[in-house]
Amino acid sequence: MPDPLDGNALLEHVTALAATIGPRPPGHPAEERARTYIRQTLQTMDLPEPEVQPFRTPDTWGYALATPAVLSLVGRALGRWGRIGRGAARH
Repeated sequence: MPDPLDGNALLEHVTALAATIGPRPPGHPAEERARTYIRQTLQTMDLPEPEVQPFRTPDTWGYALATPAVLSLVGRALGRWGRIGRGAARH
């Protein structure tokens, strides 16, 4: 059996978690995919079943989508009121 912790195997695991599964904010479905990947990987190494420790967390990954939209709306409003942009110098 090949060494599951050699450099090539570790690189494959890092690639799977970082590139294939990607970012895993708390509460996001990608977090569940990462947990499944890790559990399956450990099972193939004949290691004891890891203990799952559930935790409560707010679903925060939506903030990454909302923040640019809110900033855009605020910037547009300030521009219309002459606070920033081309109209600001005339006051």
